[in-house]
Amino acid sequence: MLGNETKKLRNQNDSAIYPQFQYSNNGMTAKLFSDATLECFFSGYDPLSDRKVPQIKWFDDVSNEITAYSNPPNYSISPDGRKLTIKNIQERDEKNFYCQGTNNAGQSAKQKVFLNVISAPIFLTEGRPKDITRPEDKDAVFNCHARSLQGETPPGEPEWFINGLKAGSHLDPKKYQFSDDKTKLTVMKLSKATDIQCVQCKVSNQYGTIWGNACLNVILPITVTNDPKLHQEIKKGDIVNLTVTATTDPSETLAYKWEFNNETYPVKPPHVTYNPKTYDAYINTSLLTQEEYETIGGVYYRILSHANDQKVVAMEVILKD
Repeated sequence: MLGNETKKLRNQNDSAIYPQFQYSNNGMTAKLFSDATLECFFSGYDPLSDRKVPQIKWFDDVSNEITAYSNPPNYSISPDGRKLTIKNIQERDEKNFYCQGTNNAGQSAKQKVFLNVISAPIFLTEGRPKDITRPEDKDAVFNCHARSLQGETPPGEPEWFINGLKAGSHLDPKKYQFSDDKTKLTVMKLSKATDIQCVQCKVSNQYGTIWGNACLNVILPITVTNDPKLHQEIKKGDIVNLTVTATTDPSETLAYKWEFNNETYPVKPPHVTYNPKTYDAYINTSLLTQEEYETIGGVYYRILSHANDQKVVAMEVILKD
């Protein structure tokens, strides 16, 4: 014979109504980097539950349960379980989520709730135009390469603007050259007097538009101001002249270093007498032993550089004897 309490519990269990799916906002659309709230509702009745209605569980697309504690920076769940909020939506969040109702009568099948993430175009890693500083007579290349989110319609071709004026037939084609898909703009053979400017590009898709902006600064190149002999044939007792001086744009500071026999020398190579103030550099071979003298033949590279330019002067020393 069953006791009264056991009979009462069985009767309560028998009266629980199995969870039935009623509603979700499956297919919800949300913008990249926003927050989105997914919803699910199940009917049913559970007399043993404080809330009576079915409890709702949430799962990701690989069946991992999402709880209020599983990933707080990314997810939050409402107290009644009906709402799952995804915070700061990323592209990877476009996927199926699943909800499931459960009570003492059993549990429902999982219901798909798809989140569709949309966005204006986004620049590729190296796709946004960047500020450029280049010496005269060089070329400058600006990128404007963007994409839509996965599964969305690709964006249209970029539109370019020079100092705010839309690019068109008025531009000199020998100065401004565009790639066939308009994702690259090359400003040719720069001149400091005429080519300091800013460029803009605009890329659009069905969800919006992004802009990229960058400026071009043209500087004077590194120019050698003395005339070093690039080939010096010497005998023991001669002076080897390795002096190299140069100028550059006033906004830059030149750095000097040497390379000789596959070695880099910040100050000077072996047996070179060097004045760091005047940049005078020479080898007095009369002060060398014969063994030392036999090591000085080869190519001396004087490397002059700053952040935006470099010039290398190669001076070959040939021992005639």
